Amino acid sequence: MHKKKKEQMSPLAVFFVLLALVVLAVGGWFIYQRFFAKKEGFSPDDFAKNEEGRLLYTGKDKNVQARFGIDVSEFQGVIDWERVKTSGVEFVFVRAGYRGYANGKLKEDGMIRPNVTGARLAGLDVGVYFYSQAISAAEAAEEAEFLLKTIDGLDVNLPLAIDIERSEAENARTNHLTGEDWTVIAAAFSDRIREAGRIPMVYGNREAFETQLVRSSFPEAKIWFAYYSFPLKKRTVFDIWQYDQHGHVDGIEPEVDLDLWLYDLSQDK
Repeated sequence: MHKKKKEQMSPLAVFFVLLALVVLAVGGWFIYQRFFAKKEGFSPDDFAKNEEGRLLYTGKDKNVQARFGIDVSEFQGVIDWERVKTSGVEFVFVRAGYRGYANGKLKEDGMIRPNVTGARLAGLDVGVYFYSQAISAAEAAEEAEFLLKTIDGLDVNLPLAIDIERSEAENARTNHLTGEDWTVIAAAFSDRIREAGRIPMVYGNREAFETQLVRSSFPEAKIWFAYYSFPLKKRTVFDIWQYDQHGHVDGIEPEVDLDLWLYDLSQDK
């Protein structure tokens, strides 16, 4: 019996079929990313400011709980912590110490003890930070050890942070450091804090987190992001946003840094 020859698609038809498949694939990927995929970090649309200039979380993620806080050092002088608490502050990070940018010596912050004690008595949650000028992993571990000894006997219930900043001084010991160096320093500090059974945190600005630090090298550390423009320029990963370095809070005479902590409640379930 004579069999009818199968018809073959023309090259043009094949092209249009393939094009349609590509369009469907790209469209499907876009829809998934836009409406269903879990986005990492926070977007510019997730925040607003109230009439007082305080940052608010307005995002749609019901698992995110925002808390208002500040960070202080001896430069804020004597603080009335009861008034600070009444003003709406829920947590504070207190500087525990610093390393000299030129001589490399470690020094305790002159107000670490009264600040931690006063804040805790007022009912605030308290973390501490160390202003680093380490130039090696060994020095970063030394800073972590110094921090742990400084807070021994103090009621500190939040993470312990390393403050990584470039000094503007021409004779700063850290002027030659690369992004790889900063990453090694952050990781060494975080490792020592974890070994002590505490939660580490890394503080840095936009330059540090976007062009220098490799976060995967300290995956257990919380992220404290310093950025003073509003809104954010793009989606950004952080736990705390230090959004204002010229803030004012009742109970503190000088200017003070303002922070917003975004807790992911789903991680506690």
